[in-house]
Amino acid sequence: MSRVLVLGSGHLGGAVVRALGDHDVVHTWHRNERDLPGRGVRADLARPGGLDALFDTLGDWMPDHAIHCAGIPPSDAED
Repeated sequence: MSRVLVLGSGHLGGAVVRALGDHDVVHTWHRNERDLPGRGVRADLARPGGLDALFDTLGDWMPDHAIHCAGIPPSDAED
């Protein structure tokens, strides 16, 4: 079983997480935690050091694969 890190869990990331089925999946979220399979981890990938902080949170868990689905809205976008 592969370990997969999905960066982002919005519409695209959520679909990817659901499609991965039996894999050991960790997905990130920033503003809205989603009810998805696997483990959700809050991460602010827009700030410097955000990716380092994510891997600190993951500890010994290291992915075999990473899929980037995170999007960062413009700073003037509404929540």
